[in-house]
Amino acid sequence: MLSGDQLRRIRLARGLSQKDISTATGINSRIIGAIERFEIEPSQEQHDKYVKAVYSLPEKELKNKTKKGKSETNE
Repeated sequence: MLSGDQLRRIRLARGLSQKDISTATGINSRIIGAIERFEIEPSQEQHDKYVKAVYSLPEKELKNKTKKGKSETNE
C-alpha cells in the first residue's frame, strides 16, 4: 500500500486536485486530504480507488506559478 505522501506526490505530478480524486472515487475530499496528511489510514478499498483514479484520470497541464523564485502547484 502506498503512503499518503506517495499518493499526494503522484496526484500532484499528474496535475490533479483532491477534488478530481474525490469526484472520480466518491471519497469525500476531506478524507482524501486526511489520508495524504497521515491523519487517517485508508481502507484497502479507499486506497485502491485512489490509485485507480490517479492513473485513469487524464493528466492535467500543470499550472506552475512563480513566487520568490519557487515553483508552486495547488494543494
